[in-house]
Amino acid sequence: MKVKQCMIWGVMAVLFSVSQVYAGEQDGYQKLDIPDKPFEESYFTGNKMHMYLGLGSIIAAGITGITAPGGSEGTATTAATQTNAQNTMHAYAATAAAALGGAAIVSGLLLHFDDIETDVMDPDTLHMLLTILGTAGYVYAISKAPKVTGTGTNGHATAGIAGAALMATGIYLEW
Repeated sequence: MKVKQCMIWGVMAVLFSVSQVYAGEQDGYQKLDIPDKPFEESYFTGNKMHMYLGLGSIIAAGITGITAPGGSEGTATTAATQTNAQNTMHAYAATAAAALGGAAIVSGLLLHFDDIETDVMDPDTLHMLLTILGTAGYVYAISKAPKVTGTGTNGHATAGIAGAALMATGIYLEW
C-alpha cells in the first residue's frame, strides 16, 4: 500500500511540475520577460525534467543490479536465514527505477505528444516505445520478485535487465 501511495504522489508531483513548467514555455523555449537581455536557458525546463527522470531511472536500475542479494540459485536456506526481501536496498532501488521511469513517461507524453508519429521507425516514436517497454520490464520484474530472500529469483532479473537495456536504448536514440 505504501508503494502505491508513493507512486500516486510522485505522478501528482510530476503532473504539477510539468503544468508549471509548460505554462512558462512556448514551443520549447522559455519566455523572456526582458527582451534586451541575451537569451539564457532556464535551469529548470520541462525537457530537462523529462531527461533527468529518465536518466534517474537508469541510475536506479544500475543500483538495483549492484545491490542484488548474493547466493546461488537453489541454495537451501532455513527459516532463520530467510529475510523479507521487500525491505532491502535492492527492492527500494527497483521501485525507484520503476517510479522514475513512469514519471519520465508521463512527462514525455505531456511535453512531446505532438512529436509522436505513426511511423514506428521515427526516432521520437521509437524512443517512446522503447522506454515504455523498459519501464514495463521494471514493473514486471518487481511483480515477479520473491517476497523473502533465499527462495530463488523466479527469473525476475532477466526482466529487469531487459527493461534497463530497453530504457537505455530508448534514451540513446534521443541523446
